[in-house]
Amino acid sequence: MNKRFKKIREDFNLTQEEFANKLGIARSTVAGLEAGKPINNRTIKALCKTFKINEEWFKTGKGDMHIKIDDTSNYNEILAEWLVDSDPLTRETLMLLASLNDEDFKVVSRILKGLVQNK
Repeated sequence: MNKRFKKIREDFNLTQEEFANKLGIARSTVAGLEAGKPINNRTIKALCKTFKINEEWFKTGKGDMHIKIDDTSNYNEILAEWLVDSDPLTRETLMLLASLNDEDFKVVSRILKGLVQNK
């Protein structure tokens, strides 16, 4: 699990400090977990919820890393979290997306899909 813990942080391009802040833990805790210390259930739950990680994958390495957004309730939950807990950059980005016409929105969507597929 410790290698997968570090992989998640690196895949999101976060420093240990940034990762710790998102999880509500100390940077030294992140360093310890990446070095092999046991990961408690509270941290696992926070990690999976915050980063939309498949808990089965995190615990066993089986299945997909990310939770698939394939139903309306999951989509609505994620959207609500973004709207309530968003930082200034996320808010600005959402406002910019909302101001695009349909054709430009399609272009941005293709760019985002390309970025995600290249991770």
